[in-house]
Amino acid sequence: MTNSQPFSSSLFCSECQRYIGAADFCVFCKTPRPADQRLPQAGQPLWRAGCGGRASDVLELPGAVILADQGGMLYAVEPNLGHCLWSFDCGGDLRPGLQSQGRRLYAALRRGEVLALDAPEAGGEAREAWRCALGAQAGALAVAGERIYLGYMEGTLHALIDAGDAPQEAWSGPLGHAITAAPALWHALALVVTRFHEGRLLALDTTHQGALYWQKELGERGVACRAVTLPGRGANAAQALALAITDSGRVLGYRLPDGAPSGLGTTVEG
Repeated sequence: MTNSQPFSSSLFCSECQRYIGAADFCVFCKTPRPADQRLPQAGQPLWRAGCGGRASDVLELPGAVILADQGGMLYAVEPNLGHCLWSFDCGGDLRPGLQSQGRRLYAALRRGEVLALDAPEAGGEAREAWRCALGAQAGALAVAGERIYLGYMEGTLHALIDAGDAPQEAWSGPLGHAITAAPALWHALALVVTRFHEGRLLALDTTHQGALYWQKELGERGVACRAVTLPGRGANAAQALALAITDSGRVLGYRLPDGAPSGLGTTVEG
């Protein structure tokens, strides 16, 4: 078996110790331990699990790997043998970026809905816990504990609280420009990039109704942001950074929490 498709999403499964990639199908690859010569060679595909459309996301849960296709189907796959445990139709095209807390899954539909789904522990079918519509053309979402953060093309960021069988809106705020990328979360800050032609990276205080903490002009459209911690070296302490990625592949770094320039600026090719 060979896999010529580029992966749109991938992870290393901690349960089965295999690499999982999502493309037009799900491919499991295993890296052998040197002491166990019975295992296949590193990177050799072991099996494929097909789905109804082009796969866009892969996410690990205890005892299962969740595969999402762009048409709105979710498939739970047993990680060792590759058979399907259950499937669920979300009812519309999904945005990339499945999230989970425990056995609860969260997905954003392109048409604007947010969906919460409970995965079964053993056997049975997945159960829809709730869904809500907050606007049109949702971006990707981020989850921290019981809080869900989701931006929309019209430029509004929403913060929801998962109350179990229904969501409650904690706050929402207009940011003025389209939000398609998932917010990055760092302590009490939510980092958001906008797709306005000049592009901005905003740090919002989630404990004060999303109040603006600081913002930076990017000079071009922002496509993603991340919060990372760089390890310290010698006398230098570890440093937390907000990274903004732009349309042209530039990566700009700002120190957290104050937003001061970090001196990091590079371009990623390809």
